[in-house]
Amino acid sequence: MLDYIDKIRRLLKIAINVPFYSQKLTNIAITSEFLDSCSNDELLSAFYHISPITKQDIRNAPYQLLATTQNIVYRGATSGTTGGAFVFFRDKIWNDKRLASLNKFLAWWGIDEQVDIAHVNSRLFPLRHQDYALIGGIDNTFLQRLNFITKKPLVLRGYPSRLCEVALIAQNRIDFSNVQAIICTGEPLFDHQKQVLMDIFGCPIITEYGSQECGVYGFSCPVCGNLHIDEGRCLIEEKDNRLLVTDFYSYTMPMIRYYNGDLVTTEHNGSCPHGRVNVTILGRDGEKFGVSQSLYPIRGVDYYRSISTKDNTRLVGYLNQVNAKEIDRFFAQEINKIFPDDSSLLIQKFVSPMDLYKATMPPMQDKFFSDCIPLDVFNYPQFFLDVVKGDRWIYYNIPNVILDESYRLLDNSHYCIDEQLKLDKLYLLLMISSKKRNIPSEELENLFYKYKKSNRLSLIYLDLLAICLFRKHHKLLKLLPRNNLDFKIIVDSFDYQLIVKLVSLGIQQVRKKKESLLIKKINPLLPLFISDLDYCSLYGVDCLPSIIAHWAKILGCYHDNDYNKNLPQELKQREKVLLDKREINFTFNYLSNSTILQLKELLIQVVLFDISIDNNLWLDIINSKENKTKGKKNLTDVIAFVPFMNYFAKLFLQQGEREKTYNCLLMSANISNSNDNFDSVSGLYNFKQKIF
Repeated sequence: MLDYIDKIRRLLKIAINVPFYSQKLTNIAITSEFLDSCSNDELLSAFYHISPITKQDIRNAPYQLLATTQNIVYRGATSGTTGGAFVFFRDKIWNDKRLASLNKFLAWWGIDEQVDIAHVNSRLFPLRHQDYALIGGIDNTFLQRLNFITKKPLVLRGYPSRLCEVALIAQNRIDFSNVQAIICTGEPLFDHQKQVLMDIFGCPIITEYGSQECGVYGFSCPVCGNLHIDEGRCLIEEKDNRLLVTDFYSYTMPMIRYYNGDLVTTEHNGSCPHGRVNVTILGRDGEKFGVSQSLYPIRGVDYYRSISTKDNTRLVGYLNQVNAKEIDRFFAQEINKIFPDDSSLLIQKFVSPMDLYKATMPPMQDKFFSDCIPLDVFNYPQFFLDVVKGDRWIYYNIPNVILDESYRLLDNSHYCIDEQLKLDKLYLLLMISSKKRNIPSEELENLFYKYKKSNRLSLIYLDLLAICLFRKHHKLLKLLPRNNLDFKIIVDSFDYQLIVKLVSLGIQQVRKKKESLLIKKINPLLPLFISDLDYCSLYGVDCLPSIIAHWAKILGCYHDNDYNKNLPQELKQREKVLLDKREINFTFNYLSNSTILQLKELLIQVVLFDISIDNNLWLDIINSKENKTKGKKNLTDVIAFVPFMNYFAKLFLQQGEREKTYNCLLMSANISNSNDNFDSVSGLYNFKQKIF
């Protein structure tokens, strides 16, 4: 008990200095002096007098919750299910506690790091670094991918409604014997859905509970079957069936007695070793059905949903396995109250869950049940291309189940040279993206001689050079020509993806060592490298090897000066600053006449040496420069200053300008094209069910 009281005390000490809470807490006599001297009983009494907050309260001015900009490693956005979304930030302590909580829950069910969790057909991102997600319409391509990953033991995670659709469509085509458990999250799990999943997958069905703001903090228990909360991370309360949550570790933006939008019942259970509090999720507060009116549960009706079909007919389907005409009549009456003027309204009763899901799927998914093809007929090049494009897949590391088949890309002699090139580059990209496997030196040397012999080394030169510089393949590096190339470097999208991945992994490795001044001061760092690629448009693509070598040097992967000849002067000066640890004398005069590249290099020194600046003036100059170049140059111009937004956020917070602090943090997002693709595609197919 003392442990959670100490956590409340610490959180309140942070909140007392946050504008969103300061007056609220002062009004009920919670001050710094009170928190230092009060007893535990006095603290709890005061805590429960704090008025609850809602999403709407936060949406009005989320920046008023900001307590610090230090050690931010996570940014998220609320789902927007019960209103508009807002972006929030969390620090490393919160993120570590979130993952520890998840691993504890998984351990209840015997799920360890050796078992991958595949997130299926939802907008859920992987939580652990070994996990991945698969999305898209449930067509033959989707089923092929699902069939592929279920060849090895795994756990499936997703929204219950989407998992049921996948299960019902795939049940006679895919062997699910390797699925060890199903984790349902994001929606209440109805009894008929649980039965469908148990019948088809034949494995434990686990209920997970959490929110974007607080992470996963509840799991169903294998001992008692109830949903327990991690009481070490969160304090929950039930008030009029509405759930209030206090996140003990929300130090960056405190969440205290927060209505998260869920309707619940709770009860205390002192007999289960995994938790003292049982929670039952009833649904969402203010959930809307149809246009504007909430609908309550109807006795005898298991589940119902509404959808507009292609011909503008509104179909309301409901599942009722009990043949009772009075229930059917009452249901029809209630639905007609919601759509009183809808002449195209169609109400249809279903006994089979499969029939209900078929009838109420989105029109775009009509083709699910037509033109079945064998799922083992596999186009591996296209499959691996889908993986690296990221429109159906998202992952931290290439999953082993995919990586194990990558050898197929090297057996490509029956393809034309252009296709061979694409497959060879795909293989290199997959190996680098796996982060676990080094490419054998003999394979790299074979690729070198293969393309050198055919006088096409220019096509793969950049890939081989980048791998040598960042992965220290010294023998091949000696074979590669250096400054005076007798060919024009050819660059394609595979090259850029590979190089960006190598630099990203290099940054991660240096960040663990915490030795680099650049790593300590500038975050996120990857956009700085991507913006450096803009030098190529100024100096020609032949300077690209020099830029890659420059980054390999400042990240400690490479130490010679062999590629300095074509290095732009600004980057040569940067190396002196970073490697010789001495300041170059840039002047602050004539800032408005400086180029974007000059401003960026000057800002690196400002951040590294904590030089005093007028941050408002700097932001005005940066904005004016970007407004002039947007639409005329590529994305790298726009992101050139992303790595410095955290620094500006710190300055604005010191000045008490929280709105500018928050906006700078919003602009400090790392760059991830695969995440962007995934989010846009998942939005087309993966909607949540309406809950009643």
